[in-house]
Amino acid sequence: MKCPFVSSVSTGLFKRSNITLASALNHCPFIRQQRSLRITPENTLSSKTQSAKRETGEKNCPYIHGQTVERPRCPVTNIETADVPKSDVLQNIYQETPGSIRKNPVPGKIPEVWAESMHLQLQKKKDDGTYRNLMTLNKSTQRAPLLDKIDSKVVYPLVRESYCSNDYLNMSSHPTVIKAAVQASEKHGTGAGGTRNISGTSELTVALEREISSWHQSEDALIFNGCYPANDATLSTLLGRRFPGAQCFSDAGNHASMIQGMLRGKREQADPSNRLFTFRHDSPEHLEKLLREEYLKDPYLPRIVAFESVHSMGGNIQRISELADVAHQYGALTFCDEVHAVGLYGHTGAGIAEVERVRNKIDIISGTLGKGVGGFGGYITGPALLIDQIRQHAPGFIFTTAMPPPVLASNIASIRILKGPEGRQLREQHWEAVNALRDELDDLGIEYKKPSRASHITAVELGSTWLADQVMEELDNRGFYVQAIKSPTVPMGEEMLRLTCSPRHLRNKQIIPRFASELFSTINAYQQVAN
Repeated sequence: MKCPFVSSVSTGLFKRSNITLASALNHCPFIRQQRSLRITPENTLSSKTQSAKRETGEKNCPYIHGQTVERPRCPVTNIETADVPKSDVLQNIYQETPGSIRKNPVPGKIPEVWAESMHLQLQKKKDDGTYRNLMTLNKSTQRAPLLDKIDSKVVYPLVRESYCSNDYLNMSSHPTVIKAAVQASEKHGTGAGGTRNISGTSELTVALEREISSWHQSEDALIFNGCYPANDATLSTLLGRRFPGAQCFSDAGNHASMIQGMLRGKREQADPSNRLFTFRHDSPEHLEKLLREEYLKDPYLPRIVAFESVHSMGGNIQRISELADVAHQYGALTFCDEVHAVGLYGHTGAGIAEVERVRNKIDIISGTLGKGVGGFGGYITGPALLIDQIRQHAPGFIFTTAMPPPVLASNIASIRILKGPEGRQLREQHWEAVNALRDELDDLGIEYKKPSRASHITAVELGSTWLADQVMEELDNRGFYVQAIKSPTVPMGEEMLRLTCSPRHLRNKQIIPRFASELFSTINAYQQVAN
């Protein structure tokens, strides 16, 4: 067998990137070992290296000379090439913290009653095509939208062009944002050291919450380690045992995090019946019908109307002003998830409520710091009294470790940039990329969802798990990373590709047209097979 390293570096890989053979050799374990040879005080090589040299007769790897071996393992260092880390960061960590990872873990013992059920459930997901295989990807701050796909069978990273990142504005790669994270790590360490109540609230924590509340022109804000826990903790607390009889009216398209919070709150009620109502997606008319019926039964029950501003799968911008008007007509609180809008919409990037000038109509806004902001975490913002209620009573906030300093600092820096002129420029470039992609899809006749109030999300419907998987796999073979969206994210039969672009997709005028062309030929080829 030829060297698994050399044979894995294709001609196409070199053509599509700035990689040279010299830089590729940085990933050769033997070359790296030669560069780090230790010289003893007697000016001789270490005994281990001398031994290796005697065994091979030369320091050059036999692979380089065209020799073949039976195993994909370096005969000089005895390193299995597939185990060599591709990330420079990981390489440095392993070099500075010597150790090994156990390859023979102690077998887990699961009682048969559990194991049998798990096997059946997992096999069912494999059979219906919804089993999730997580692709390992390394981002690059310099090369977006390019990613490195890490394949254990290939020594060198495979370059892929991404069309499904939620880092919409490339803020995770912004030099000022990175600098803030590095400085915070050096000054304050990498961890918070405890919960918010026990040493976990720093000046950076307070500053981020102040930045968020200012951004949304609200009285107060509360940050969480993600928007899933923010939604879950807030809704479950407001709909739980502390507010007997509380009712929630939920948009049919709401995210799983919101639904989970509603269900947890409902289960805390002494009488869980008639606590959760679902209105048709983005339908103020249906919402009013449901609210009126319940209001006439008891006008004094606490009620919440929950919806999103930008629907993550449908790609539509909801009628949040009309939904809020109906809610307030019947004395209900409004809860609006702006996860896919913050950073991207409005003069300062504060979301759809800012665009439509209806911030005063939304009682609670939840948002993420992991998409438009390019960082990590989630938050809620609203009236000080309401925020304090969640701060004092939500287990999802109280009993978890606080956000670490590097994350806090990078989030603050990113939001401040997004609020200013550079943020506005990035939002314009983002829309330029989105429109360029849609123009190409239109020219090629590729169908995608076109709601009357369209957001930046471009959803290409495929309609089956088989077709979604085939298209995704073929695009991967052609050098593009697009993740198929399948059940349970969307109902079976509504599988899609959810395409996203960023300002970095404008670096070369041929990037988006090339992708659209490959997408067109791939979909056509597999649709013919399916038919």
